[in-house]
Amino acid sequence: MRRLTVFWRWEVLVVVLAGATLGLALVGHATALRTAVVLAFLAFCPGLCVLRVLGLRFSLPTDLAYSVAVSLVVVGVVGGVTLYAGAWSPERLTNYLAAAAIVFTSLAATVGRGPERRRSGEG
Repeated sequence: MRRLTVFWRWEVLVVVLAGATLGLALVGHATALRTAVVLAFLAFCPGLCVLRVLGLRFSLPTDLAYSVAVSLVVVGVVGGVTLYAGAWSPERLTNYLAAAAIVFTSLAATVGRGPERRRSGEG
C-alpha cells in the first residue's frame, strides 16, 4: 500500500506542475512565479514521466537525479527537433511538454494498475 501512495504523490506532483505551467502560459506575463514553476517543471517532470512509463523506480535521491538527467535529455531532443523543423517557440515547446507529461502520467497510471508480474523462478 505504501508504494501506491508514493506513486500517487508523484502523479499529483507532475499533473499539478504541468497544469500550473499551462495555466501560467495562458496568462502570458513573464513573472518570477512563472519562471520558477516552468523551471521546476522542465527540470523534473518530463524525466519522471519517462521513468514511470518505463516502470523504473529507485530510492528518492536516485529517482530525483535520474529524473533531472532524463528531463534534460527529453527537453534537449524535443527542442532540437522543433528547431530543425522550423517550429521553434519556447512557449509552444513548454506547452507541448506539459501536455505530454499529463498524457504520460495518465498512461503510467493505467499501465501500472495491472496484475503484479512474477519474476521467473517464483512459484
